[in-house]
Amino acid sequence: LTSNPADLEPYRQAVEQLPGALNRLRHLVTRSPESKEHLSRIVELIDRKKEWAADVIRAHDSVEKSRAKELYESGAGKSIMDALRREVADLQQHEFEYLVKRESETVRAKRWTRGIALLL
Repeated sequence: LTSNPADLEPYRQAVEQLPGALNRLRHLVTRSPESKEHLSRIVELIDRKKEWAADVIRAHDSVEKSRAKELYESGAGKSIMDALRREVADLQQHEFEYLVKRESETVRAKRWTRGIALLL
């Protein structure tokens, strides 16, 4: 909304880097159904945010500068980002709980293995 093209450079860089970042995230999260659901919602929210931002930019670059301001001030962009932050936090929490569970299972398996080794 500043009419300075340089102000959009961080946005453009982020959009360019987004596919690679999402691919890395897909490989990092567990294969649990809950993680897959969170990731799916994260991708959906990112797409909605990109569409919203593109609409604002298109309106600003056209003769509809007042429409760009309306879109920006509507709070829709913030609402999408708030939902995205919540979804990312939920995914992080789920992944943390999964890690704790796996660590606990590993400790139990080690103890069981040691016990069997002592019996042999």
